[in-house]
Amino acid sequence: ICGVENTGEANMTIEMVVEVVALLLAIWATWLTIPRPPALDWERLFKTCLATVIRGEVEAVDGDAKAWEERLRMEVPYHPAGRDLERWLSAPDLDTIQTPALDGERALVAALSILPDPVARYRHATGGDPKGLDLLMSDPAWLGPDYDPSSILGPNATWDGIAAWSPDIVEGLMRRLSHVVFVGVGDRDWAALCPVPGIRVQTVADPTLESLQGRLKSVLERPSDRLILGMVDGCSDLVLQIMTNDMLIRDRILGVVSLGAEVRTPWSQAAWTHHGMEPELQRRIPFISMVDVDGAAPLARDWTAQRFWEPDLPEGGRKSIQAIDLGPVPLATLSDRVLGRALWTTLTFRLAQGT
Repeated sequence: ICGVENTGEANMTIEMVVEVVALLLAIWATWLTIPRPPALDWERLFKTCLATVIRGEVEAVDGDAKAWEERLRMEVPYHPAGRDLERWLSAPDLDTIQTPALDGERALVAALSILPDPVARYRHATGGDPKGLDLLMSDPAWLGPDYDPSSILGPNATWDGIAAWSPDIVEGLMRRLSHVVFVGVGDRDWAALCPVPGIRVQTVADPTLESLQGRLKSVLERPSDRLILGMVDGCSDLVLQIMTNDMLIRDRILGVVSLGAEVRTPWSQAAWTHHGMEPELQRRIPFISMVDVDGAAPLARDWTAQRFWEPDLPEGGRKSIQAIDLGPVPLATLSDRVLGRALWTTLTFRLAQGT
């Protein structure tokens, strides 16, 4: 009798183990089916968009690959191993490379170390070294499905369509951005930066805290309206302070784009936090920056000061800030048409991720 009882207990134990394993497998399978945003390299995506738009302009006047390459050297500074490029322009040192090194990073730093000054190093890193140009001039389809424009703009959207700025691309952007109001903060021609018909563009050229806050509230005419803010140098504190102080505005902001603004100010270093940027619904707000660079004096402005960052997260806190660095851009010489088309295409990839 004892033997029978023990056998029954063993069978029950085996059944319980099988059930637990089955439950864990079901949970794991469910976890795998949860959609997650792709881990995009945002600078590479943006620089690929710039290169593609420039290709379209070159092809429109029957230019060849050499003409395209020359424009890329002047207008699209990029190197895939250039994560610390500002530091390497100033003092290239193989012993201070972050570990693990990026593919090609040691070769880049070694090459820069024998050049005489930041200007020569900048020219080599952003055009003299073929690694960056080869990637910019390669077929963007090789980047894979996460970078496929058809995934966000419709089945007929292609990289060739972005080059030609085809109706399929424009219609896809209009559909994705129909609820967006773009508010440009600071003195520049913001409308020229918006190549998508239907985007409502507002400008606050000489803002104060009160005037900007009032304008942001007044442009939100429908419950579905959402804001994207652009800003130039001297405006970052106003934008970040309003977002920190006014949750109603913060909840309606899809993203912030800085065109070379110095965002690391005494106020932001002390007061810009995940908690202060936390919207009502849990999500991360993208803060997107470009480093304004002049190839004739690449270190004239501090690159780090122009980049958003993610503040320390207190224990138990939620991340509400996503800092996205689009890298160095010659904003003074790059045309608004090229910049605008590349920027809004890149923005749409981010907005399609939702969170």
